[in-house]
Amino acid sequence: MPQESEDGTEKTEEPTARKLDKAAKEGQVARSAELTTAACTIIGFLALFLMGSYFAKELTEIFEGAFAFDRKIIYSPNLLPTKLLSTIGYALFIFLPLFLILLTDF
Repeated sequence: MPQESEDGTEKTEEPTARKLDKAAKEGQVARSAELTTAACTIIGFLALFLMGSYFAKELTEIFEGAFAFDRKIIYSPNLLPTKLLSTIGYALFIFLPLFLILLTDF
C-alpha cells in the first residue's frame, strides 16, 4: 500500500538501504510504545513475583514499628516527626529497587 510523503504525494517505492541507514543514524527509528510499556510491565510483575515475599516481610516490619509507640515519643514534640520521617525513609529505601526497575522505561 502506498504511503504519503511530506508533500502529499504517494510513495510507491521502498526506501533504499542508504536512506534506512541515514534514518537510523539520525535516530528516526520506528519504536512501539506498546512494546516498551509491555516490557516494563512484565519486568515489574516479575520483580514483584521474585521479591514479593521480601517486600511483604519488610512492609510488615515497617507497620509494626510505625504503630508501636513509646510514651517518650508521644509526649516529645521533636521525636514524633523524626520517627515518621525515618519510617518513610526506610519504606522508600526498601522499595527503591522496585522503583528503579519500573522507572527504566522512562
